[in-house]
Amino acid sequence: MVLQFIPAITPLLIWIEQKVIRSKYSALGYPVYFYTMNLALLIGWFRFIKGIKSGVWTPTKR
Repeated sequence: MVLQFIPAITPLLIWIEQKVIRSKYSALGYPVYFYTMNLALLIGWFRFIKGIKSGVWTPTKR
Protein backbone atom coordinates (compact mmCIF):
# COMPACT_ATOMS: atom_id res chain seq x y z
CA MET A 1 0.00 0.00 0.00
CA VAL A 2 2.80 2.41 0.84
CA LEU A 3 4.58 1.70 -2.46
CA GLN A 4 1.69 3.26 -4.37
CA PHE A 5 2.54 6.68 -2.96
CA ILE A 6 6.21 6.65 -3.99
CA PRO A 7 5.60 7.99 -7.55
CA ALA A 8 3.39 10.73 -6.14
CA ILE A 9 5.91 11.98 -3.58
CA THR A 10 9.05 11.58 -5.73
CA PRO A 11 9.00 15.23 -6.97
CA LEU A 12 8.64 16.44 -3.39
CA LEU A 13 11.58 14.31 -2.27
CA ILE A 14 13.72 15.64 -5.10
CA TRP A 15 12.82 19.23 -4.26
CA ILE A 16 13.75 18.61 -0.62
CA GLU A 17 17.01 17.00 -1.66
CA GLN A 18 17.98 19.86 -3.97
CA LYS A 19 16.82 22.82 -1.87
CA VAL A 20 17.32 21.68 1.70
CA ILE A 21 20.25 19.29 1.45
CA ARG A 22 21.82 21.24 -1.48
CA SER A 23 22.80 18.10 -3.35
CA LYS A 24 23.65 18.62 -7.02
CA TYR A 25 23.38 14.94 -7.97
CA SER A 26 20.15 13.31 -6.95
CA ALA A 27 19.93 9.72 -5.77
CA LEU A 28 16.44 9.78 -7.23
CA GLY A 29 17.63 10.61 -10.73
CA TYR A 30 16.73 7.28 -12.29
CA PRO A 31 13.13 7.20 -11.05
CA VAL A 32 12.66 10.81 -12.18
CA TYR A 33 14.05 9.96 -15.61
CA PHE A 34 11.72 6.95 -15.83
CA TYR A 35 8.61 8.96 -14.91
CA THR A 36 9.60 11.88 -17.15
CA MET A 37 10.05 9.62 -20.17
CA ASN A 38 6.72 7.93 -19.51
CA LEU A 39 5.01 11.31 -19.21
CA ALA A 40 6.56 12.44 -22.51
CA LEU A 41 5.38 9.22 -24.13
CA LEU A 42 1.84 9.78 -22.81
CA ILE A 43 1.78 13.38 -24.07
CA GLY A 44 3.08 12.26 -27.47
CA TRP A 45 0.45 9.53 -27.66
CA PHE A 46 -2.37 12.00 -26.98
CA ARG A 47 -0.98 14.36 -29.62
CA PHE A 48 -0.87 11.48 -32.09
CA ILE A 49 -4.47 10.54 -31.32
CA LYS A 50 -5.60 14.16 -31.76
CA GLY A 51 -3.79 14.38 -35.10
CA ILE A 52 -1.42 17.15 -34.08
CA LYS A 53 1.64 17.08 -36.32
CA SER A 54 4.87 18.89 -35.71
CA GLY A 55 6.82 20.22 -38.67
CA VAL A 56 10.15 20.44 -36.89
CA TRP A 57 11.97 17.57 -38.58
CA THR A 58 12.12 17.11 -42.33
CA PRO A 59 13.94 14.27 -44.04
CA THR A 60 16.79 14.99 -46.43
CA LYS A 61 16.31 14.62 -50.15
CA ARG A 62 18.17 11.70 -51.70
